[in-house]
Amino acid sequence: VHCLFHQVVGTWVFTVGRPVPDPGINCADPSNFDEATEQHMELRSPAVAVDAGGDKGTWTMIYDEGFEITLNSTVYFAFFRYGTMGDEVGKSFCYETMTGWARSLDRSTWSCISAKQIKGTAVTEGPTDNLPSLGLLQLSSSLRHRSPIRTAEDAAAVRSTPSLIRALNAAQRSWTARPYPEFDGLPWRSFFGGGHGRQPAQPTASSLLEVASTVTAGTSATTAAAAAATAATAAATAAAAA
Repeated sequence: VHCLFHQVVGTWVFTVGRPVPDPGINCADPSNFDEATEQHMELRSPAVAVDAGGDKGTWTMIYDEGFEITLNSTVYFAFFRYGTMGDEVGKSFCYETMTGWARSLDRSTWSCISAKQIKGTAVTEGPTDNLPSLGLLQLSSSLRHRSPIRTAEDAAAVRSTPSLIRALNAAQRSWTARPYPEFDGLPWRSFFGGGHGRQPAQPTASSLLEVASTVTAGTSATTAAAAAATAATAAATAAAAA
């Protein structure tokens, strides 16, 4: 699955099965959609969910795989649908979910759900490829492997932005943004490789030999101590018998 934030923003209709007190509810069983109700929700940028009655909650993407919504004391979670379309494989249907789950905030009831977007980019675009475009993959690869730094964007250093952090935290309550001072000053390009600009030192032959010698010495000392303890126990036992 590969669904993006801008595709998911829009109006969705949820089919919600009857609530039960069992957290192990089997949503593959169609009977769990008996007495189902429909609920309309609008997912707005950056993280606001609004139902048909105007009540507001929060929502967030789960990477590019699905979403989670918290609204009216209920949490909804589902993955986006994927599969084939005719002879084409590897398609993401970002306007529709697989069967998902809903639960009350106090975890006293659980339901099976499914959802379809009725207004938004995903339903307008239709099915899309599961993977990012080749051009994006090539760009990411070139940024990850090239050296030295060639552009101003690559060389720009990471800086914590308090105003952005405050705005993110004011817009939603499902997670908390905070500064990471340990990353300040690192170039942005260092994040493409996932190592955050810090590469572990490679061990040398001499350092490995030193570690091996230390371990061997420690093992020898431990063996000698154990032998001494055994001898002392034997001596004590002989003395007691005499």
